[in-house]
Amino acid sequence: MGESGQEMYRKLDRPLSFIGEERSDYAYIEDSWVDLNDLLNDPDREMPVEKLKERLDWIKKTLLHGKGTYEDSRDLYLEGMGIKRALHLAGSKDRVSSSKTQDTKRWLDYGKRIR
Repeated sequence: MGESGQEMYRKLDRPLSFIGEERSDYAYIEDSWVDLNDLLNDPDREMPVEKLKERLDWIKKTLLHGKGTYEDSRDLYLEGMGIKRALHLAGSKDRVSSSKTQDTKRWLDYGKRIR
């Protein structure tokens, strides 16, 4: 049997836990599925940061309480990883380039290669 919802919650709650992890490229926001890669790559489209944070909080609460099947928990976990990645990348666009940002970008590139 796979991980429990609480174990997935603990993995999801770690900083930068999305690096090198399997993740979903879609998130359920405002009653529809949104492609997170399109949000990140389209400069004219505004990132709904608050909506993504609300969805991530909801996912964490659901995983913490362990309701639902393993498959449902796994799907939520993968969606949460995708949201964390999108939020991090959206935030890094606004930051001034620093050595920490460059290190994070290197790790993200590494995660893409090993995925």
